[in-house]
Formats: sequence, structure tokens, C-alpha cells
Amino acid sequence: GDMRTASVWGVLPCLWAVRPNYTDPGYWNRTYAEKRNATFDWLLQWADLKPVVGHLMPKDARILQLGCGNSRLAEDLAKDGFEDVLSVDISAAVIADMKAKYASVHPTLKWEVADVTDMRAVESRNFSVAVDKGTWDALPKTLSRKYLTELRRVLVESGRFICVTFSPPEISRRYFLEAGWPCEHHSVPNPHKDQLGDGLESSIKTLQVYVCKNEDSQEDPEEEDLQEALATS
Repeated sequence: GDMRTASVWGVLPCLWAVRPNYTDPGYWNRTYAEKRNATFDWLLQWADLKPVVGHLMPKDARILQLGCGNSRLAEDLAKDGFEDVLSVDISAAVIADMKAKYASVHPTLKWEVADVTDMRAVESRNFSVAVDKGTWDALPKTLSRKYLTELRRVLVESGRFICVTFSPPEISRRYFLEAGWPCEHHSVPNPHKDQLGDGLESSIKTLQVYVCKNEDSQEDPEEEDLQEALATS
């Protein structure tokens, strides 16, 4: 078929203004049915992300991609020498498409239908790295703690959760610290910022990468808030 890489950057304001129910599998099944021959990578591609987190990912890492959609991330990881990658998504339609697409060209890639807040198909303590590109943004924050609890379960001890998001540190980092995870934060210029035009929020022109470690943090989110308040007062 005609392989195209979709671009959404010009319509981001519209997406933010009318927010669909992203937790509904039916929404994603309809969306992917309309774009069966397209691929789309939210936020960053592997080439953009690798300089930030590649040093944390040895080639024998067991990698879990969370909310994969029709992203090329698993393909790009396979081409880069990562052979143990499981991608999950709430949409059965997109998982069926991705299985069929990569069955012969990248047979080591694995695909499962799963809700990231309740990944019953995923074994406990089974992955050294979990990667989220945009799924954190799609989930309502009422489900965030449930999601992080599931990640705690599926990651090995000291495994990494890599989260790529629009969400700024003052919002997201607190969730990670409250969950008890040590968390590093990196700001990365949006590689599509030149397509965004003027007048859009600066939060869209800069992307955030959080690297959380699956171990108990010594940081106190209340203490951190106090220190930040003192530093800015």
C-alpha cells in the first residue's frame, strides 16, 4: 500500500480544543480504520529520542511500548538492533494491522491488545524499559496513579519508565514523585516547532522527557515544592 507518514502539527490547536474520549477503544478502532496505510509518531521519533535516553537501553533490553498506535518506534528499534520489543495498545484494530505489517519483515516484534492501566496480558517484572510517547497525555489524570502502579508491576527492579509528553514538570513530575519514583527530567525542542507557527503555547514548542526509575525515591514531593518556592521567592 501507499506508506505515508501522517502529520498533525498544523491541527494541534483543534485537537486540544475538542478532546475525544481517548480511553474508548472504539474511538481508536475508528481512527486507525481510517488510516490503515499511514504511520504516525506522536511527539518524537526514535532518532530524536535516542540521544536523550539511548545510553539507558542496552541492545538486550526487554522493551515495552505503551499505547503504540501505528507508530514506527518498534520498527526503528528493531532496525537499531533491539530484538525484544512488545508493543501494546487498547485498539484491537491497530494491533491486528501492526502484527500483519511486521510479521515477515520484523518477526521478533511482538504485539498485544492491552489497556495500559490494566495490562493483564503482560507478565510482572518482565521489562527493563517501558516507553510512552503521548499516552500519558491521552490518559485522564484520574487514571494516572493506576497506570503508574501497573508500570511498577511490569518493570524489573531499577527498570526505567521513559515518558515523552507535552506535560510540564510542575504537573507530571509530582505524579511520579508521589508514586515514589526517582525522576529525571529533560526538555527537548519540538522538532516540528517550525511547522507550528506563531502564537501557539510554548508548551507545544518544547517536549518533556521524564526518566523514572523503578525503585523507591528518597525525594519528598512536599519538600521539593517548598524548595522550588524558596528558590523563586
